[in-house]
Formats: sequence, structure tokens, C-alpha cells
Amino acid sequence: MELVEIEELFKKIEYCSSDEEVYRIWEEANLRDDCFMLAIGESSNINFSKNIYNILSRELVCSYFQSNKIRFVHNKVIRNSKTEKLSKVPADYSLMFDSNICTYINAVMERKAFNGSKEIIPLLLDILHNRIMYDFTFYLYENFESINIDLCLINKDFELWDLLNADFQKNLINLIKFKHIKPEGANSFETSISDIEAKEEAIELCFKVYFQANDLLKNIITKFKMTKMIVLKIVEIQFSSNKSTQNKYLELINFMNEKCCFSDRESILALEYFKNKNLGTFKKIHHGMKFDKFLKRVNNVSWDIMAPRIMEDFIRGMSSHEEVFIPFFFSYDENLRETIKAHPIKYLFLNGDDNKRRVVSIPKNNTHEYLYKNNCHKAIEEIFNNTEFRRKNVSNIQLNLDENLINGFEECKKILELG
Repeated sequence: MELVEIEELFKKIEYCSSDEEVYRIWEEANLRDDCFMLAIGESSNINFSKNIYNILSRELVCSYFQSNKIRFVHNKVIRNSKTEKLSKVPADYSLMFDSNICTYINAVMERKAFNGSKEIIPLLLDILHNRIMYDFTFYLYENFESINIDLCLINKDFELWDLLNADFQKNLINLIKFKHIKPEGANSFETSISDIEAKEEAIELCFKVYFQANDLLKNIITKFKMTKMIVLKIVEIQFSSNKSTQNKYLELINFMNEKCCFSDRESILALEYFKNKNLGTFKKIHHGMKFDKFLKRVNNVSWDIMAPRIMEDFIRGMSSHEEVFIPFFFSYDENLRETIKAHPIKYLFLNGDDNKRRVVSIPKNNTHEYLYKNNCHKAIEEIFNNTEFRRKNVSNIQLNLDENLINGFEECKKILELG
């Protein structure tokens, strides 16, 4: 199914008021069985583990879909609905931990005090008592710069482990020890394995993420570099002139057009930032700051934006027409949670087999209407109307990202007078 056809399908589905209407339009599209959709609606046919509901309402937890009413749409589900069969689709899920939560878990296992413990420890106890599924793969992705990725092509896991710095190794060992806490030992955070066993499992995990899944990691690194390139351009535009919000947005869109990296999420976040320089995600970036702090802040902003992208990658890689995967995020970082919540998704369309599955999302808030309201619609009309650009944009274009990043940092260093 071509991207243009998917967009047309979304246009028809967007204003549906009932599941029946969605099903009718889906059937009229005559889609293959390798196509399915996750949609926010009035009800859910996803069969979640009851335990997950105990923590979804917590402030530090957010969902990619930001709703419990998720409907799975597929030809088989529609056929079952006609015969009045109640078809519940089994769902897998995971609560993803970011770097700050993983660091706090390390402090818990080391019996050290830390800020935020009053909010975090009760949630950790709930996770352990209710046997909530979780993972810290995102933490490993966030820290890929701790190692030389090219050296991940080695074939000995112990050599790979030795490439990690000592603090990162220690954190990973304690994360594994946390993973082996049984519910009966949760209140005292007593693990059931030794340090040696935890180290062996940590080594195995690193080998799996950094070596065996090297292609996936390289794809994520490419996305991260592209996101960082966009973030640098957004900052450069914000601080380089006193242009109107509309003209700043136009400059960004022209840049995205040139680099073939347009994205709804990043462009809308940028527009909000152009309107308000103190927007939470960017507010710590200012004139005269130290360059190393600027670099760290740009990385943090980029990972905040990357979080929902990685959640999409998990949905794509771990969902099928028979079972869906729904990711959740556990973070003490308010900016990260707000970045995820700022662009709520209404529909997520997936098609293709496991190896070539494509994901297309449509936000809850209509992008065209939002841009029109902010008098920025003309800047983006070319993107939406230029079919040739869209084809080029979704293809696997190889950009000289490293060169663009160097140029972006140099421009920001000059404009912000970084020390």
C-alpha cells in the first residue's frame, strides 16, 4: 500500500465516530491480511494483563497511545465482529526505563539516598509486587556513546564488556540484580542472584543489544543523529534572528525539505518553541552556556524526541496480526514525559511482513488545522502537496549526518557564544 493511499485511508477514518464506521471503511479499502491498525476509540478489544492498570495512572508513567481504549483493527477482527464473537486480541507490553530511572535503581540497590526517592521507590515496589513487565533497552541505547560502535563488530562478548566504562558496568549489574528480586523480597530489595551471576547476565545483555542486534542499533543511531541535526537547526534558528514565528518555522521547513527529514512531531515541537523560548524541553539552552553543557542538553532533548520513535520501533518489531505490543514509559524526567504527551497518536497503521513492516501514524490533533491556526500552513503546503518530495522523504536516503552535525554545532557555538 502506497503512502498516499494510507493518507487517504486516514482522512476517511479520522472523523469516524464509531467502531462500525472504522470497520466499514477498512473493508472498503480491501486491505491485505498483513495490514493492521491500532486506533484510539470509545472501547478496547486489547486483552491487557490486569496488573498493568495498577500503575498506568501514576504521574511518572506514560503510554505511547495515552489511552487505555485501544482498538486493534484487522480483517480477522472484523470478520469475528460480524458473527458476534467477542474477539479479544492478546497484548504484550513493557514498561521502558530511561537513564535516570536506571541510575536511581542503581542507588536503591547500593542503599544510597537520592532526590525523588519518595515518588520513585513506591512505584518500583508496585512494579515488583505486581510482576510488571519492564525493560531497560532504552537505557542501553541512550548510552551507546559509551562505546565505539564500530568495535561492536567483534565476536567476543567479554571484549565488548571491557569497552564500557566502570560506572555503566556497575549500573547494568545492579539493574540485573533488581530484575531478580522476587515479590516476597521486594520491600527490602533483596535480589536472588550473586554479583558474579548478575555480571554474566549483564554481559550477555550487552552482547545481544550492541552486537547481535547491531543493525537495529545502527538504525537507531542514524535516527538519533538526524534528530540531533534537527534540534541543532531549531536552536540555531531561534537564536540567530528576531524573525517572526512564521518565518522561523518556514526556515526550518525549508531545511527539513532540503535534508529530506520532515517530521510532524519535530516541526510542531519547534513551532511551540519559536512561540515560547522557555518551552520546557529547550529552556535550559541559553546564550553563554558552557559548550559541554550545551552538548549534553542537545543530547537530552534529542533523546526526549527519540523516545516515541523507539516506542514505535518496538511496536513494529514485536506486533503481529495475532498479538500486539504496547509500550509504556517510566521516567522522572518531566520534559521527556511532556514530549511524548505533546503529540498524542490517534491511529497507527502497520503493513508488510516482519522484516519489512512499515509504520505510519496520525496524531490526535490535526496538523493542518494546527498550522492554519498558527498561520504557518503555507510553509508546509509544499511538503504535503509535493508527491515527489514525499517519495524521496520516506526512502532510505543516506545523509552525511556527521558533517551536518559538526556544522550545526559550529553555528550554534558562534550564535550562542558558547564557552
